[in-house]
Amino acid sequence: EIGWGGSDCSEEADSPSPEMSVVTTTGGYEPEETATVTVQNNNDHSCSGNGYWDDYMGRCSCNTGWGGSDCSEDKSNACSGHGTWYGYLNNGAGGCSCNSGWGGSDCSEDKSNACNGHGTWNGSSCTCDSGTDWIGGDCTCSGRAYYCNGNGTFNNSSWTCQCDTGWYGYTCETQDVRVACDNKGTWTGTGCECDPGASCLYEMDVLRPPASCL
Repeated sequence: EIGWGGSDCSEEADSPSPEMSVVTTTGGYEPEETATVTVQNNNDHSCSGNGYWDDYMGRCSCNTGWGGSDCSEDKSNACSGHGTWYGYLNNGAGGCSCNSGWGGSDCSEDKSNACNGHGTWNGSSCTCDSGTDWIGGDCTCSGRAYYCNGNGTFNNSSWTCQCDTGWYGYTCETQDVRVACDNKGTWTGTGCECDPGASCLYEMDVLRPPASCL
């Protein structure tokens, strides 16, 4: 292995030069031939004192604020003063983790208005204000309109509709307490009370976040 010497390879050798002589032997006797090959010296596992060598990954794992294959690149200013450089991001290539309200690969993009006053930019996306009607990637979509058919109040924490008076069902879709339960039970305000022996769970009994909202 490069970096070690001696008859049993137990002696740590000086850092090898890019060109080394490689000796090929046959049966443990005299060298059969000698060839010169060019190798890259990748035996420096010190990681410039700014990280540690990860044997499993076969590369340096850099400390916070450092990057490069040998952790010699100072990344303390790479995130525009609005984030922190972590070497483990992007499969070890490193990257910025932005502070709340900032985005972009170097955290230089002001995202203070990205959530339209209904949420907070968490560094990579919007987190809509909890317990409110607002949903969607930029917190501009109304859960009342999208999920509650305009007939109830949506809660993005419990992901449920609280129907207005006279409306029933998990999505406030009907004014008939029986229809809300597929005509096999009665809507109680929070769910269906099924008729004896019937299964009356309506197909919309569980609301899920949309990929996009209208």
